[in-house]
Amino acid sequence: MLALMLLAPAPMTSDADRFAADLFASPTATAVLQARCPEAQVRAVQGGSGSRRIPAELRELLQLRPGETIRHRRVKLMCGERVFSEADNWYVPERLPEAIAARLETSDIPFGRAVEPLGVSRGLIDSKMPGSGRKLPERFLLVQALVRLGNGQPAAVVVERYRKAVLTPIR
Repeated sequence: MLALMLLAPAPMTSDADRFAADLFASPTATAVLQARCPEAQVRAVQGGSGSRRIPAELRELLQLRPGETIRHRRVKLMCGERVFSEADNWYVPERLPEAIAARLETSDIPFGRAVEPLGVSRGLIDSKMPGSGRKLPERFLLVQALVRLGNGQPAAVVVERYRKAVLTPIR
């Protein structure tokens, strides 16, 4: 079985480092993004290209049981017209209340906001900040995380790509 690594964030030295530290400390990424989007609700715009297949090493973390399925959402998490991040989310709908699973299928609600009432937590699998020490690229942070329900059961695996727009203050 693939081990879940808990990585400690590096000492904070920049806006990007502070953002990453906030993200790693929060039970949902949506809450961190919403704090940076005071004038509107962060929304998940569905779509985009790419594989819908979950990588085998991430699939293992979900501990699928017979009869359970994996659903995929590829979204852009947006504040107004600004794209804060792009995310792939593989989740097990049978582990969620029916109403939450239906909202994820039919609305622009971010996954984190939808599952927040369930007492979720995030465990960091991996993170990369390709711009460290240099000029920050447009996509400055890649995060893989396991989302667990309040009872500890794995609910989702997310792969998130954060854009520099999330670091720019909104006035």
